[in-house]
Amino acid sequence: MMKIARLTDRFKIQMEGVTVMVAPLSGRQKLEMTSLIDQRKDGKFYIDKAAQELYLIKHSVKELKGIKDHDDIDYSLEFEGEYLNDTCAEELLGFLVNTYFTTANTQAMSGIFGEVVNPMTGKPIDGIVVDRVAKMKEEEKKEN
Repeated sequence: MMKIARLTDRFKIQMEGVTVMVAPLSGRQKLEMTSLIDQRKDGKFYIDKAAQELYLIKHSVKELKGIKDHDDIDYSLEFEGEYLNDTCAEELLGFLVNTYFTTANTQAMSGIFGEVVNPMTGKPIDGIVVDRVAKMKEEEKKEN
């Protein structure tokens, strides 16, 4: 039997003292991410990894705890509708690109919880855990 993540599901990624709450991407969003792969004239594929990372952050991140700015103020997310605004997504890209965020997020959306596994070594990555949390509350659905 296969499992599917509902768009109302939320996943908590804990890494390096930071907690990131993410929502699964819709089918359309997953297709949009794959459209960032381009086949060149020589037949080789080029993956715009930066654009994919930015897209994933912008469309999946819903809450963030454990990050402060240089003024020692808790970093707060800024949204346009239900997704992060471009500036906020770019700022988070600068931080999250140096972590295993994408690996953890992909694992969460695949319904694999617990320790995050390094796809290159097959071994758990120290200090990174994925958990499923309760579905989005009805009030939150109405806001989005």
